[in-house]
Amino acid sequence: MAGEVPERPVHENQDRPALVAALKKLPPRQRAVLVLRFVYDLPVGEVAEMLDISDGTVKSQSAKGLAKMRHLLEEPVAAAQWRKHGN
Repeated sequence: MAGEVPERPVHENQDRPALVAALKKLPPRQRAVLVLRFVYDLPVGEVAEMLDISDGTVKSQSAKGLAKMRHLLEEPVAAAQWRKHGN
């Protein structure tokens, strides 16, 4: 669910390569916003100032980027399940 904190930090997560690969598929602005917000843990206002965009743009790009990341990270799981069941 959105806003939930993972049980273990990303640097300890075995899925880190998948996260990095998904990040690389995002548009540059979305990637920058997500990295600054969630890797460097910067507040919305600071990210907005650094990227010369509004707070609202930081929020919308965060939401869009996270949605795209979820989609990208779910694709391999769905494909593996599909193959496993012989479809």
